[in-house]
Amino acid sequence: MVLQRLMARLQPVLTVLLPLWLFFVGGFRAQSGWQVLALGIGAPVLFVALIVLALLIFLRPGRTPRLFDWVDVVVVLVVDVLVIVASMLGDLAWLSFLGLAVAAVGAIALSGWRLVQAGRQSVRHMHEQFQPRTEISAETIDGGEYTVIEVEESGPDANDRVDESDRSGDSRA
Repeated sequence: MVLQRLMARLQPVLTVLLPLWLFFVGGFRAQSGWQVLALGIGAPVLFVALIVLALLIFLRPGRTPRLFDWVDVVVVLVVDVLVIVASMLGDLAWLSFLGLAVAAVGAIALSGWRLVQAGRQSVRHMHEQFQPRTEISAETIDGGEYTVIEVEESGPDANDRVDESDRSGDSRA
């Protein structure tokens, strides 16, 4: 439970720090310009992927607010560890980036599927609790006692309105 709570609190911070870690640490270990270019493109893509992953996890209905469940913890830890490993490897950078990309796409797909399933269960639960009104009665409903207030207009504007209504009545005849 401590790890679940810790991952839920660290995920927004890791979403920002891990792409920076990948870019700078991977940039120091890069052996060619192409690897630096791949890091320059891959770090922002990783940032967007981590934001999407975090949103899919945090927006899932029925989730405990300050707690990840174990599937979320494993998915996020796998992606986070692969980011750190991919930034540390120099010679096998392409292979580690491929593994990171596959893991990120798989994590987003799994989290999206879990979001859809949780939404489906929420709608099903709401539908089961909804009781439509099946009886229609023609009885009058007694609303109690009603008070009617009549307002008489007095003053200079009241005469003008009466005169205008008389004029409009004359023009019709």
